[in-house]
Amino acid sequence: MKKINLYLVLPVIVILFAFIDSYGQSAEDYFKAGREKYNNKDYKGAIADHTKAIGLIPDNDVAYFNRGLAKKMAGDYKGAISDYNMSIELTLAKYAKEEREDNYEDASGEDLVLVKQYNGMKMYILAQQYYYRGLSKFMLKDYSGAIADYDKAINTDSTHIDSYFERGYTKNTIKDYEGAFNDYDKMIKIDSNTVEAYNGRGFSSFQLLDYEEALNDYNKSIELDPKWEVSYYERATVKISLLDFKGAIADYNKAIELNPKYGDAYLGRGLIKELINDMKGACEDWHKTVEIGGEDLEIVKDMIDKKCK
Repeated sequence: MKKINLYLVLPVIVILFAFIDSYGQSAEDYFKAGREKYNNKDYKGAIADHTKAIGLIPDNDVAYFNRGLAKKMAGDYKGAISDYNMSIELTLAKYAKEEREDNYEDASGEDLVLVKQYNGMKMYILAQQYYYRGLSKFMLKDYSGAIADYDKAINTDSTHIDSYFERGYTKNTIKDYEGAFNDYDKMIKIDSNTVEAYNGRGFSSFQLLDYEEALNDYNKSIELDPKWEVSYYERATVKISLLDFKGAIADYNKAIELNPKYGDAYLGRGLIKELINDMKGACEDWHKTVEIGGEDLEIVKDMIDKKCK
């Protein structure tokens, strides 16, 4: 399964920033500067600005969370986890204090609606923190730790769809295909138009040798987004298992049409051409794979040396 980068879009920064109390102009300036630098991919600068904000407001969960985001993007996953730990600790303490001091039991009518909306937003914000900590743990190959954080995110907010996706992806990574299938299935129940959920569930079904179910999911993924080359590539793999070589080549063709730099699609198409004794076409595709670059190039080069004389 080809992983897409669902978590680079970060509206949560805006949401969390809105919850910052007025700590003084200097702290606010550092927050704004840090956010702007993050959006401009100046992660080192963003880390520096949020560190200065933390120096002025050391008990602010938002500052730690935002610095954690910047550290993650800079590749400092351990540092990001440390910041997420602090942000979660401070958020939980803040929520506990609010619960002790604020009494909403008598709220009714519009006030009750507002209270429910506020509580829902609070749970979403906390779920986001578990979610992003899980992403950093995954990058460190702490798969059990990542799953535990996605569990916490989902327990905090049962509709946190990104956590279902990442938990499913992580389960596929550790070959828990049935568990992954169930997570993608839950995603689809939350939002039946989520392309990535059908793609992920299709991969799980394929690994469970349920080729027809996998084919159905890839068909749906393509129906929802006919311009995503990954779904065609994955569906081609299923068609190979169903001995539909003509259909597989057609899907590889479409994937390459959508993304001419898709090295794996050339490789896969070359393998099919070899199966149908089109060695000239196979060698052309394998040479294209080497030209583009990617994984397993030494294996492809060895195939060329042995079969493309």
